[in-house]
Amino acid sequence: MMGILEDLKLDKGRPPMNAGQFQRRVLAYNENIWPQALREQYTDAFELWKDEMRPILAEAEANYAFNHKLAAYQTARARLGRYRLADGRPEITDLIDTGKINPDGSPYLESVVVQPAIEPLPATIETINESGQTVVSPNPAIVQDDADRAAAQAVIDATPADVVEFYEGL
Repeated sequence: MMGILEDLKLDKGRPPMNAGQFQRRVLAYNENIWPQALREQYTDAFELWKDEMRPILAEAEANYAFNHKLAAYQTARARLGRYRLADGRPEITDLIDTGKINPDGSPYLESVVVQPAIEPLPATIETINESGQTVVSPNPAIVQDDADRAAAQAVIDATPADVVEFYEGL
């Protein structure tokens, strides 16, 4: 059973496909195994084969849904892995061996920036309305960032345990 799903690229862990791609892939497999002429000639055998294929098709459909959940989970994890715009991000440095030697015989190490700092965005912005008054409002970039992060967290919270376990096993 798994061999068929792997051959058709309908097993777990594959990039998700849309419904049309899934349907075309299954139909192409059916046509390859049972061309229309053979279906008409061997009706009973074709019906028996279709009955035997039902569990495989059910597994393919379950994998189709699983792969969509997995992709959504991966995207949400990546989104939450990025820094929050309101907080910025610190500079990270690392010491690298330059290949040179200090006078005391130890390796000469040099500090390099591996991640530059990014300052936090201002929490509010000022705009001038039609009346010429200054209006202070929340920074829309931060509002959108927080909304995106909340949506990503909701996806993570709703992800079934089997998808999370599969992801952690990658």
